[in-house]
Amino acid sequence: MSQAGFEQLINKHFNFLVKSHGYKISFVDRTSYPDLSIDDGEAEISSNKTLIYVMKSRFDYALTIGPIGEPTFTRISPTWILEALSVPLTVPPRNSDLSSFEWFLVENLHLLSTQCMLFVLGDFSGWLEILEYFIKETKEGYFSRTHKELPQYVHRELEEYIKTKKMQGHYPK
Repeated sequence: MSQAGFEQLINKHFNFLVKSHGYKISFVDRTSYPDLSIDDGEAEISSNKTLIYVMKSRFDYALTIGPIGEPTFTRISPTWILEALSVPLTVPPRNSDLSSFEWFLVENLHLLSTQCMLFVLGDFSGWLEILEYFIKETKEGYFSRTHKELPQYVHRELEEYIKTKKMQGHYPK
């Protein structure tokens, strides 16, 4: 997939956020990449409260959401959000006409626009609990696979971030 293809797909699928909710789409400047043949693209789709990050690098994809202006490590995928909220995933039936990356976008946009709309609209009042759930689950998952504790440095920044935000007594809405 070329950079132009990546940008076309992002514009195609995220345009509803631009039109309906005042989001803007910006693409990461690829001229600073060490090898332009590797990465297909990165995009930030943002409102004044929410940032959605999309990345495609060969066969690796990422889509995360989080409050605008907060550190990168505080963004979470829609599937983690729904798991933390104990909400079952509902995805549309697979469309075999779409590439795997475009299907990835369709699935995640479905989750964002149906089950994660609060965050899309900028209400992050329950965000710290979601981040705490993410830490707990990754620690438990690591222990169940390796029978070892997850190294403390893995979530240190996130744990400090949560502690600081709790001391402030609020989280952005």
